[in-house]
Amino acid sequence: MLALLIEGQEDSRRFVVDRRELGRAGPSFTIDTVRELELEFQGAALHLILGSDNLAALPSWHSVEELLLHTTPIVIFREGDPREVLDALGRSFSSVVLAKLERGFLRLPPVAASSSGLRAILSEGGIPGSILPAAVHAYIRARGLYGSSG
Repeated sequence: MLALLIEGQEDSRRFVVDRRELGRAGPSFTIDTVRELELEFQGAALHLILGSDNLAALPSWHSVEELLLHTTPIVIFREGDPREVLDALGRSFSSVVLAKLERGFLRLPPVAASSSGLRAILSEGGIPGSILPAAVHAYIRARGLYGSSG
């Protein structure tokens, strides 16, 4: 789906679809990918992009403290009060990690689109509209993914 998403983009040659997590046996954790990327691209800055709606569950991620120390988090604001979310996380993370998360908050208008919201629309047979490119939507429908009907 990612390949379909970037296909046809004016600057599509700048992107690479990395399939390493799909080929990994057993559970695949983000920190495993980060460790591999650090070895492969020594000295490169690695960023972790996530929506603010995922922050509450972040403490349950595998080796999350290490993950956040080895990446620069970029947090896409969705809804709620960022200060409340960060204060709640303060009980789970070191001050260094919490400061990185705070610096990573993009101070932009809230982004309404989210993968969980999109999956809910698709599972109910809804039309996602402009938030999902037509080629990706067709792929999902053809394969009955996320409860969508083909």
